[in-house]
Amino acid sequence: MDRLRLALFVLGLTLLVGSVFGQSVKELQKKKSSILNELQVTQNLISQSEKEKEVSLNRLLLLRSQVQSRRKLIENLTQEISALNEEIIEGELRLSLLIVQLSDVKVAYSSLVIAAFKSRYNQQKLIFIFSSKDFNQAYQRMRYFREFSDLIKHKGDEIVVTTTAVTREINSVKQKKESLNQAIASRNKEVASLSSSENAVNVMVVQLQNKATQLRVEQQRLSLESLRIEKEIAALVEEERRKSSVNGKIIYSPTDQKASTKFDDNRGKFPIPLMGGVVVEQFGEHNHPILAHVKVKSNGVKLVSSTGTTVFSIFNGSISKVLTIPGLNKIIIVRHGKYITVYSNLSEVFVKVGDVISLGQSIGTVKSGNYLQFEIWNENQPLNPEVWLRNN
Repeated sequence: MDRLRLALFVLGLTLLVGSVFGQSVKELQKKKSSILNELQVTQNLISQSEKEKEVSLNRLLLLRSQVQSRRKLIENLTQEISALNEEIIEGELRLSLLIVQLSDVKVAYSSLVIAAFKSRYNQQKLIFIFSSKDFNQAYQRMRYFREFSDLIKHKGDEIVVTTTAVTREINSVKQKKESLNQAIASRNKEVASLSSSENAVNVMVVQLQNKATQLRVEQQRLSLESLRIEKEIAALVEEERRKSSVNGKIIYSPTDQKASTKFDDNRGKFPIPLMGGVVVEQFGEHNHPILAHVKVKSNGVKLVSSTGTTVFSIFNGSISKVLTIPGLNKIIIVRHGKYITVYSNLSEVFVKVGDVISLGQSIGTVKSGNYLQFEIWNENQPLNPEVWLRNN
């Protein structure tokens, strides 16, 4: 009995710690599926660029994205291994409890059967009942024998149920151990693949360092494009401010307020605007991957895809601007109340200024293998799109 109490205490403590500090295996496997999808998309794009024998910054970004995804996958697998180990320990504790419980039930059942046999249960039962002083005593004795019979049956049923539970727990622990071995093998494989991916990044960096002049020109182009977008958004915000404002704060119409609220309510739920798209460059300021002492400021994210080139609207809105930068690309700016979304580096545009668009509507395309620069603004404040887009 002391062993049973100790096992119950340890099991309860293990379950409590696991529930507070850990993620379930199911949650981790769902995340793993998402990371594997990112890796597949990135690998397809890398393979495509290898066929074209392209040495470019985009390819380096893809390789770096692959490295980041592999690191995330290794971390995910490490957490899954830890979670599986915890579940195996919990399962083995439950199994120990069930075995102790089964042993106790069998002992109790045996004692009842032996007692019934020794007392010649069926014969003694009738003698005992008919020797009663009165009807009430006879009834009480009949009730005793009925409860005794029920107890024997209950213990027999309990043996069957507990035996089934033991078998089920044995199979569950066995399955988890198989999953654990698979996760360990996958992690070892990914560690080797990570080393290969990091080597590919280093080789690409060396190749791109020989194209520093070209990269500086490209970075200047991107900086000018970013500045152009910032000016256009500032002009849109200023136009709204001129329409209606109090102490410099814009007073939006009821329609725009409603649109803003709906947009805000969908934070973290918006679809990726490029089918099958994965992020290869994050929001914010960071060092240029090749050029020394050059900072890159990104007001959004770069998305690439191997499955499609069509760009979709992430939400209902109206087209405020369609810009064309000569010799470069096209840009669409969409209003959603006080929020603004920007889709740039487009090769084709399917909408015009004033159009009212809906969630999921195709609004343009990017060239195959090229990237979409996607931005979200709250008036003239850029926001991190990864916080707003759902993690598919």
